[in-house]
Amino acid sequence: DFQDKNYIGYNGETPVAARAADRRDPKRAAPAAELIFAWAQRGSASFIALQAQDHKFKDTSEGQSHGGGMGRMRSLLQRFFQGGSSVQSLEEQSAEDIIRAIFSSRLWPSTRPPVSSDVGFSLEFATLWQLFFRICGFKLMPIVHPHLASILYGSSEKENLTAASEVLMGMIRGSRWWEFAEIQQMWAYVGEVLPGLLERLTSELLPEWMAALRFATHHRDPRRFQPLTTLLVNKVGQLDDSPAAGTSSSQVRRLLLLKALLLETGWRTRPVATWLVDRIAPAVGHPYKQVRHVIGETMTLCATILS
Repeated sequence: DFQDKNYIGYNGETPVAARAADRRDPKRAAPAAELIFAWAQRGSASFIALQAQDHKFKDTSEGQSHGGGMGRMRSLLQRFFQGGSSVQSLEEQSAEDIIRAIFSSRLWPSTRPPVSSDVGFSLEFATLWQLFFRICGFKLMPIVHPHLASILYGSSEKENLTAASEVLMGMIRGSRWWEFAEIQQMWAYVGEVLPGLLERLTSELLPEWMAALRFATHHRDPRRFQPLTTLLVNKVGQLDDSPAAGTSSSQVRRLLLLKALLLETGWRTRPVATWLVDRIAPAVGHPYKQVRHVIGETMTLCATILS
């Protein structure tokens, strides 16, 4: 379901066109921008570290006590601001003032992509980063980049890479309100870091990044993320048992990542579905069962899109 009733001006029996326009107005979030940018300059690395820690311990009794959804986000923000250095550097601004400013400016989508409860990727954290990039704009990207790069290039721990996926996909969604030149720079950065990272994904991390891709593309015009689609299409590569095609696991991974995108875009990416059917149909007799299974699932999805 790609329809968001709040965006099309309907909420039960009450028209909400005015509220929808207000939700899309970047000026609405202006009061929080200065506060968020100030603490991002001083503590974004610590915030991402806390975010990863939350993933690491979310299955323990400590992690469960944080609650889900909004409660989990508020808990993370409170723990970050109570750490000391960020709060002190903001002088008169208290942690609760900043939390209140952040949440008063939020623009949560009323329809969200389905994510299994066993997947560690957090819609709430990713949406929070979307909000940060939305109201601070492009100037937040150079601040977050060094901390994000240290994870994307130097870490193989699941919790770190899951936190990185939330930041990166939040940036992609939050860039919707940036200037065209800024969006181009953002996609250049994504095109630089993402291909190598996707090749390093393990079977344990694959569901996290599939969920991340669905979050980034959910309820979006495919033209807004054309570079991401092109990147995933180019990654499909060969589907056979030759050395050039890579391992069966890598072939499965590449197909599943593109399938995640197609699940969200549906009929709006019919040309991609048509291309993919032509690409994978000759490989239905693939010697490895796991590849044949994913090919069958993907062809079924493409048939649904094209029907």
